[in-house]
Amino acid sequence: IIEEFAPRFAPDSECLYVGDTIEKDLVKNVEKLTKLGFEITLHDKMPDFKTYKRFSEDLAWETEVWIAEMPEHMIHLNGDKFLGPR
Repeated sequence: IIEEFAPRFAPDSECLYVGDTIEKDLVKNVEKLTKLGFEITLHDKMPDFKTYKRFSEDLAWETEVWIAEMPEHMIHLNGDKFLGPR
């Protein structure tokens, strides 16, 4: 996400949290996360991209999804918003 997604789709973004199943707090900017209303504890689980398949039918309309295995593409649940009228 950091190496492929951010430069393409969020070039001026700032990474506030990075974690995995073993090292949950590789990067964690507690001050900014708290200011934004987020609290991530060591026991929280962050979703991975395989999770998309399990929950794809439950995603809200207007949601954007990025999958690491296809870094050049995004899934937009309402493509007309980005493609314009046909």
